[in-house]
Amino acid sequence: MDSAGFETVCKITPKGLDRPFFNLYNSYMKVNTNNIGGDIIKANAVYTLRDNKTLKNLVLSQTILHVGQNTNGHYHQGQEEVYFFMYGRGSIQVGDNMYEVQDGDIVLIPDGLFHKVWNTGESDLVFNCVFDGKRNH
Repeated sequence: MDSAGFETVCKITPKGLDRPFFNLYNSYMKVNTNNIGGDIIKANAVYTLRDNKTLKNLVLSQTILHVGQNTNGHYHQGQEEVYFFMYGRGSIQVGDNMYEVQDGDIVLIPDGLFHKVWNTGESDLVFNCVFDGKRNH
């Protein structure tokens, strides 16, 4: 496992090279739901936000939303998202709908719909998100 938390599952040795090398498009990456790798984008009293931008077209993001806090509501024109709730309890608004969420829940967020998350539990609410790679919030 490297310093960013990635494990190279398959190494390719191109013809003519005498040693394996890491090439993103010839290797598969494995991360863990607890450590998605990448960089911390923001960390404050509300949440910690980490983005793994290893892939060319998708970003894997993790939000650790602290007790009693909520995200800023926002929407993305031309962008869909998938939220995977890993730990904790909370609520999410997607468009005009409210949903209670907990570990194991997955929420699909269509293009252009407003969404906002609240931590209503007694511990951090952790969710991972996959989107098309153009962070606009």
